[in-house]
Amino acid sequence: MIGFLYLLSVVVSFLTVRRSRTVYGTYWNHYFFFNAWWLGTLFLTFDSPNYPPIHELTYMVFLGGLLVFNITILFLRPVRFNLANPRKEVFFNIRHRRYIELFVFICYLPLIKDNVISLMHGNAFWLIREEFFERESSYMVEAIMAYICRPLSSILFITAYYKYYTNLKKHSYTFNIIISVFLVLCSCFSTGGRTVVINFIVLYVIMCFCYSFGYYKDVLNKNAKFNPLLLAIPVCGVLFMTLSRNLINEKVSLWELLQFSYGLYGGLLDYYLCGDGRAAWPEYTYGLSTFEGVYLFVNYYVKIFFSGEICSYIPVDNIIQEPVFLIDSDFPVNAHVSMYFRFIRDWGWAGVIIGPIMMSLLFHWIFRLGAKKQVHLLFYFYMLMQINYTTFDNGFSKNYFVMFIFWYLILTKFTTKTRYVDFTDNSGLQR
Repeated sequence: MIGFLYLLSVVVSFLTVRRSRTVYGTYWNHYFFFNAWWLGTLFLTFDSPNYPPIHELTYMVFLGGLLVFNITILFLRPVRFNLANPRKEVFFNIRHRRYIELFVFICYLPLIKDNVISLMHGNAFWLIREEFFERESSYMVEAIMAYICRPLSSILFITAYYKYYTNLKKHSYTFNIIISVFLVLCSCFSTGGRTVVINFIVLYVIMCFCYSFGYYKDVLNKNAKFNPLLLAIPVCGVLFMTLSRNLINEKVSLWELLQFSYGLYGGLLDYYLCGDGRAAWPEYTYGLSTFEGVYLFVNYYVKIFFSGEICSYIPVDNIIQEPVFLIDSDFPVNAHVSMYFRFIRDWGWAGVIIGPIMMSLLFHWIFRLGAKKQVHLLFYFYMLMQINYTTFDNGFSKNYFVMFIFWYLILTKFTTKTRYVDFTDNSGLQR
C-alpha cells in the first residue's frame, strides 16, 4: 500500500513540477527542490537497517503533506517578471562585505581558538564534536552563534554568488567564495559538526541549477557556474569528518550511513505519533510552534525588561533535544522530527494540511518579491536551502531564520545603492 502511494506521489510530483514551470518560468523552483528532497529522503527510509519499520500512519502524514503541498500549484497564477531594460538593480559595496566578513571572523575567533590549539596538539577532530555537547556553553556564546555567526554567515554565503557590487576588483568574486569557505571551516572548528558544510554543498548545487535560468542568471556571478573542484573540496571535507568520527566502518557502509542520517524514521515523528512520545502534545499550541522563532525573539526582550514570559510555552527544542531510545533500536536519537512535529503540535491533524499550504504560500510570496526586485532572489535562494531542514525539523521556525531576515533587511536597506543596468541579452528568459 505504502509502496503504491509512494509511486503515485512520484507521478504527482512530476506533474506538479511540469505545471510549476508555467507559473514560475523555470523548473528550478521550490516545487522541484521540495519534491526531490522529500521523495529522496523517503526512498532512503524504506528498509532502513537502523530503525524498526515506520507505522503506516506516519507514512500517510509524509505523503499526504507532500500531496497537499503539490496541489497548491493548481491555485497559483503565473508570476510576471520585471523585464524592463534598463532596470534598477541593487548594488552592495564590496568594501562593506569585507568589513562584515572580518566582523564575523572576530566573533568566531573565541569559539574556535581552543579547538584549533587542541588540533595542533594532535587531538582528533571528532573530539571537538563530543566536547561541544559535553560542555555547558555560556549564554553569551549561544547568543553570538544564534544572533551573529549563523545568520550573517548565511548572508555571506548567499551573496558570494551575487553579481552586483561596487568597487569590484579583478578577483573580488573569487575572494567572496574563498572567504565563504573559510567561514565554513570556522563553523566546523567551533562545533566539530558537518551541518554547515552540507548546507554549503546544498546551496552550491542549488545555485548551479538556478544559473541555467536567465532571470536568475541576471543576478548570479561566475561562482554559480558548476565547477567540479569547488564541489569536490567540501565533499571531501564531509567525508574526512565522517571517517574521522568512525561513522563508516566494517559494520556501517556509506549507504547505511545515508539511511541513518537522512531516513525519516531518524526524524522521530513516528515515535511522537504512534509511540511513547505522544505525551509531547498534551494540547494545541495554535501557531506558536510553527512561528517559534518569532516568539523566542520577542520573548527574549520580555525576559530582559520584565523578568517574565509572554505565555507559558515549552519550546519545541526543549522537547526534541532529549535523546530517546526507539523500540528495537540501539541508537539514541533526537531532534530530527521533521516539520510536521510543529504543524501537528499547533493544529492537530489539520496541521498536515495547514502547514504545507503555509509553506507553499511563503515560497510563492518571496518568489514574487524576487520577480519584482531581483535582489530578493537572494532571500528566495536561502529559502530553497532551508528545504534541507524540513525533513529534520523546520528551519523556518528557528531563531536564526528570524535573525537572517533581520540582518538581510538591515544590510539591503543601509549598505546598498540602486543603479540602472542595461541588459543586452535576455533571450533565454521566457516572457
